[in-house]
Amino acid sequence: IILSVIMSEFRPCFLQIVTSADGEESSFSAKGEMALTSLSAILRCRQGEGVVSLSIASDGVRVEREGDYLLRLGFAEGKVYPGVLSLGGAEGRVETHTHRLGYSVGENSVLLSMKYTLCFDSGKQEMNLRLYAQGINNPEEK
Repeated sequence: IILSVIMSEFRPCFLQIVTSADGEESSFSAKGEMALTSLSAILRCRQGEGVVSLSIASDGVRVEREGDYLLRLGFAEGKVYPGVLSLGGAEGRVETHTHRLGYSVGENSVLLSMKYTLCFDSGKQEMNLRLYAQGINNPEEK
């Protein structure tokens, strides 16, 4: 029941995500949608052939992607979480070690900053992620 209330509150937004993997920076911008409460946020957008959803709450962050490949990652400061990364039918084990996680949810925007290590069977990658989401005002709103 709570989920249906949240689902009805999705509104258009503009997302910008800047990631740094072992010092190599890349950015991604897209139109998406977001549902905000005073302490949490759910963001969704299309990226290539996939749909990415990001849930931000006091107990951590969850990132999921479905479509061209499957990704499920969890983040909470000081914690280690197992994740799933499935490319081309091969599922790989991945773990997130979150060093720093901070976010703020405004009336019409979300800021998220994370520093973490992604650990794969084949090695690890030091990651930084910064996300900014801003609601796109509907011209009919007063």
